[in-house]
Amino acid sequence: MKLNLEWRWSVRSSLFLLIIIVVPFVQALHIDTKWEKIVEQAQTIFLFGSFVFTLVLTLKYPFNAKQRAFWLWAALWWLVLLGRDQNWGRQMWPGYSIAVYHSIAAV
Repeated sequence: MKLNLEWRWSVRSSLFLLIIIVVPFVQALHIDTKWEKIVEQAQTIFLFGSFVFTLVLTLKYPFNAKQRAFWLWAALWWLVLLGRDQNWGRQMWPGYSIAVYHSIAAV
């Protein structure tokens, strides 16, 4: 099999290069913490919604065993991303010992 290594400059490559250049300078903007909380809450809602959506559709539709296993794994992956987003409970239940958060992460 021969790899095609041709590359042409496009709008997509320009946007990608612009993002790579601009992202390090975002920290200098000093974004308001109220805006940051709104974005994080929206991200949490999106991750939870994706978990529920994937799980419900997986259980609702008649998949064969391999397809059902894949989609259940995908739902579990959304749940893991949600857990990581919430620091395994540190944002929802602050003030507990580290052992509690490690046990949540282990489950």
